[in-house]
Amino acid sequence: MNMPGDQGPTGTAEAAGAATAAATAEERGFFVNDIGQLEIERDPTRGVHVQVISLGYSGTKKLGHMLNLRDHGFFFRHEWYWDVPGLRDMTFCQHTDRIRAGQASDEEIRRFYASYFDEVDEARRTYRVVGDSHGWPADLLQLADRFIPISAITNLVRNGLRYVWSMVNWHDRYVGQPDAWASLCRLWGGTTIYLNPDNSWFQVFPKPFRSYRIEDLTGESGCGTDALRDLIHWLDPTVEVPDEVLRERQQGHINKHDPNSHKRTPEWVWEQLTDEQRDVFIRECAEAMAAYGYEIPA
Repeated sequence: MNMPGDQGPTGTAEAAGAATAAATAEERGFFVNDIGQLEIERDPTRGVHVQVISLGYSGTKKLGHMLNLRDHGFFFRHEWYWDVPGLRDMTFCQHTDRIRAGQASDEEIRRFYASYFDEVDEARRTYRVVGDSHGWPADLLQLADRFIPISAITNLVRNGLRYVWSMVNWHDRYVGQPDAWASLCRLWGGTTIYLNPDNSWFQVFPKPFRSYRIEDLTGESGCGTDALRDLIHWLDPTVEVPDEVLRERQQGHINKHDPNSHKRTPEWVWEQLTDEQRDVFIRECAEAMAAYGYEIPA
C-alpha cells in the first residue's frame, strides 16, 4: 500500500489558541467542530495516527467499524489501548493513577505499553490512517504522544438524552439505581464540555482536532454519508470510498443490547421522563447540548 506523501503545512504550537470554528447544520448538513488553523502533519514513511476521545457508550465501537476500511488504507481498532495484557484489571487502574501522579518513569511506561506501541507503529508502516476508536483519556494523550506520535484527535459526541437513557436502562452498573439519572446527567454534561478543545487539556496539547456527532456519522440525522465522508477526507484527502460502502458501514445499532435503540428518538425519551428528570437534565446538560448543536425537546 502506498504511504501518504507530504501534503500541506504542519500544525504548530502557536496555533494552540486558535478559535473553534463550528459549522452549522444549515451550512454543511451536519455538525462539526474544527480547529481550523491546525493541519495534520503527514509523514511519508508513516500513516496518520488518530486517537478518538469520547465518553464510553457514545458509539465509539460503531465508529471504529465504519473507519476500518482496510482496502482503502484505513486501519482502526476499538479500545486498542485497553487491549494490552493486564490493562483491564486493578493493576492498570493503579498504574494510571501513578502516571497521573507523575510517579511512573518513561522507561516503566514504555515497558508496560510496549506491545501496544509496537503494534501501532507497525500498522502505520502499512496503512495510510491508523486509529484507536476509544483509546487514551484526553489527559494522557500528551504522554502517549511521546512514545507513539499522535497526528490528529477526533472527539465523538452522542445526544445526551439518548446517552443517559441508554445507560440507565441497559448498563448493568446503573439499571435499577435510584440516583442513576442525576449522576449520568452530570457525567455526560461535564465530560462533554470538558472534551471541548476550549478546555485546558487541549491548550497544553494542541493537535489537529475535530468533533463529530455520532448521529451524523451514521447518517441517522438525515445527512446521508456526508459527515462520514468529511471525516475520512480530513484524515486522508486522497481516498475515495464508494457511497455504497459507506452506507453499508453505517448500518446497525449503536446499542447492541437494545434492538430498538434506533426507535428511541430524543423526543421519545423526553416523553418517558418525569418532570424531575427533565429538570435535572436541563440543569446538568443544557450547556453541552447547545454546544454541540443538539436541541432539547419542547
